[in-house]
Amino acid sequence: MVVTVFFVTNTFTSNAQNTTVSPSKLQDLHIEARLGICAPAQSMIPEDITISALYQISPRFSAQILTAGQYFMPKEGMTNKYNHAFGLGGGIGFSPFPIEPGDFGIYEIRVNMTAPIGNSDYKNMGYGLGMYWRGNVQATHRRIVPLAGVEYRIHDFITEGFNTFKGFYATFGLRF
Repeated sequence: MVVTVFFVTNTFTSNAQNTTVSPSKLQDLHIEARLGICAPAQSMIPEDITISALYQISPRFSAQILTAGQYFMPKEGMTNKYNHAFGLGGGIGFSPFPIEPGDFGIYEIRVNMTAPIGNSDYKNMGYGLGMYWRGNVQATHRRIVPLAGVEYRIHDFITEGFNTFKGFYATFGLRF
């Protein structure tokens, strides 16, 4: 009996002391830089530049903090100057398909929201839902991988007189 108790306690304590951080845990934090562009609508061409810090909670779930510079350029023939706004927000992501180390890329569904910061006539609350593809860092053993996606966004303008904008964005970028 004493030998069994000694064996069980010794096994658990020695396993608890041998905790090591795997190299993959060090690669759970990523930075993404993206450029998004939307088809012309409502007399403007929306574009944005987004930089986000993304943390991989598990192989299939991620959380992100993002900042976006949004530009609402006038369509051809209009004399107005382009207008811009800045947003700060966050989001979550989910990979619906199993991830294998040898996969060329990973698909991820993302939901995000941005709130306006700064002073602009084009202040808006932004909401997005999209499907993204990114290169698999483990498969390529690279630190920088491409990122592409399609996202449906809603820009709910705070300033009176602006209609809510809805549209599909094509997004391209890099993940570091």
